[in-house]
Amino acid sequence: MLLLALLTSHLTACRMTDQFKSDLSELKEPVGELLDQSSKVIQSVIEQVEPTEEIIDPVEESTGSPAQTTTHSTTSSTQKADAGEDFDDLVTGLIQDALNNYRGKAVLDTAMTRYRFTEAQSDELISRVYDLYEQVFRRNPQYYWLDGSARITYSILQTEEPTFSAMTLEMGYTPGFATATADILKSRQDQLLATARSIADVASDAGEPWQQLMAVHDILVRNIVYDTTLNQENNNAASALLEHLTLCQGYAQSFQLITQALGFEVTLITGTSDNVDHAWNLVWLDGQPYHVDVTHDDPVPDGGANDQVAHVHFLRSDAIMQQSHIWTAENYPLAETDGAQSFRSQGLVVASIDELDARIGAFVSDADLQDNEPNRLELLYIGNDIPSKETVEAMLIAQLRERSGVRSIVYRASVEKSVITLELLPS
Repeated sequence: MLLLALLTSHLTACRMTDQFKSDLSELKEPVGELLDQSSKVIQSVIEQVEPTEEIIDPVEESTGSPAQTTTHSTTSSTQKADAGEDFDDLVTGLIQDALNNYRGKAVLDTAMTRYRFTEAQSDELISRVYDLYEQVFRRNPQYYWLDGSARITYSILQTEEPTFSAMTLEMGYTPGFATATADILKSRQDQLLATARSIADVASDAGEPWQQLMAVHDILVRNIVYDTTLNQENNNAASALLEHLTLCQGYAQSFQLITQALGFEVTLITGTSDNVDHAWNLVWLDGQPYHVDVTHDDPVPDGGANDQVAHVHFLRSDAIMQQSHIWTAENYPLAETDGAQSFRSQGLVVASIDELDARIGAFVSDADLQDNEPNRLELLYIGNDIPSKETVEAMLIAQLRERSGVRSIVYRASVEKSVITLELLPS
């Protein structure tokens, strides 16, 4: 008699910090519609003027958090089409200068004196500065100590038409780095960048661009452990690549940092998965954006450095990812095409139940059930009649019963996002 045992595993999504969540979601009422107009809003409300030295009754105010808006543009950032873009470049440069020198505050006074903003334009100006900071945060994972939150203080000249005279943006730090010195931040950043570069060098030998991306994905899955204690101090790229322990943001920032070193365009997405705050990536390949979620392809408990890697969340479309992930779609480019190149390029695609049954039969026939290593098969199902997990298990069991000489087999079968995964291991 053939004895079958079901092998199961569980994947835990991660929580980002409460501060990060609230800071990305709490907006002033006018911000949403204003940001949709991007830099055109700023162009309409600013004009270049000579700096003024007159300050009468300066007033300091502060406000909350950056808007959760990041829009990818295909236009080169070096093309300055209008005054709004000049303002964006200036503010972004001041923010990055502060970060590159490990300062927690970016002084934006130069932008306030070079451009004239009236008090009536406060909402547009403040929301735009937050949006620019949000873009810097999402596109630069090397600033591992940031949590994405920020606080603005500013002064207004009380003249006939009150105008902004000064502004400072204070960046929020992740737990564990709030009191870190510049030397500590830089030393750890140097180690982080060196590690990312070494992984990029290995991945660069993988072959085609999609294979390089998969190499990075697989290296991270095999060498990073998901922190089931949910310690937010580990939720960054430095913890992921240096201590090999992290949460979702650490996985996503690590993938981003390494693939950027390879020359890919990639950004960070935040949203939820299974009602839990979550972070993953969008990466551009051959001009098209695709989703990559390394966290969700890394099993819990961890499989170790020699484990076979799943690619369910590798180079997928919006429609596929929306089966389990939720994000504000209008804030990101549309990933309309499902890539799944790891399946298509290797011929691991089936389009019908009969074709699937034949592939399962071949898999069972070729499996080495005398070895202690698992036998694994991943297939992308592209037909409209996607089978259920129960159907796939029944097909697998039927094929196993036809194979003689094996008394006991542990198996696993799953169907997720059109990917069918089968695994066999002698008990």
